[in-house]
Amino acid sequence: MKLITVVLLAIMLAVIPILGCGDRNGEAVPFTIQVIPQQMDDTSPEQLCVFLVTTTSDDTETPVNVSASVMGASLTVNPQAIKPGQIAEVTVITSDASKGKTLTITIEAERDGVTETETASLFVGEPHPALDELTQVAIEVRDAFIPWLEVNHPEFGITTDTEWTPTIVRPHFMVVLYYLFFSDEWEMGVRWHVMIAPNDFGEIYLRHRTNDVRPAHAFKIFSLSGNEEPQVVEPEEMV
Repeated sequence: MKLITVVLLAIMLAVIPILGCGDRNGEAVPFTIQVIPQQMDDTSPEQLCVFLVTTTSDDTETPVNVSASVMGASLTVNPQAIKPGQIAEVTVITSDASKGKTLTITIEAERDGVTETETASLFVGEPHPALDELTQVAIEVRDAFIPWLEVNHPEFGITTDTEWTPTIVRPHFMVVLYYLFFSDEWEMGVRWHVMIAPNDFGEIYLRHRTNDVRPAHAFKIFSLSGNEEPQVVEPEEMV
């Protein structure tokens, strides 16, 4: 009987750490979150403003649950649970009611009863005076790259059939113009120079939405009117 009791006690002592919340003491493993960027100063009504959320922890297997809130706009969080090395996007959708206001976004992450909170802000300015025309030009610049990407970088899975969601960024810059496009897999930043040849460049970057905080690939057409082929360039933070 004593032998059975000793065996049962040994089994229980072995199981208790497994039943804990992630470390040897049965306590929740701490984690941190980072929000990128923490501030946007140049936005406009009806813009998609995307904040990236990452997490760091010694526990790389248990996800943290991400939520967010904002007054004066709507937002989405996708995905709503991330592990280290993964990205959550908090997308704030501004409106006319947001114009002239600074919005505070509260991002909260929770795991095993532990909560971490960060904030970010954005200022909503005036709408772009010719948004429809700007969107059309941005699409034309984007489409100047896509057939070339389809042939030369099939590993990206970007084709002429890829569907994109557009949004203006930096709406009050008037010489170099900026736009963002989102597919299911990629964020494509587009910028172009409002000049005549040979200074009428177009440039794109690609960021994998679920894995990358920074752009991983970038390409440039040095003269759009010259119908030049895209060239590989060093990625940078374009938007």
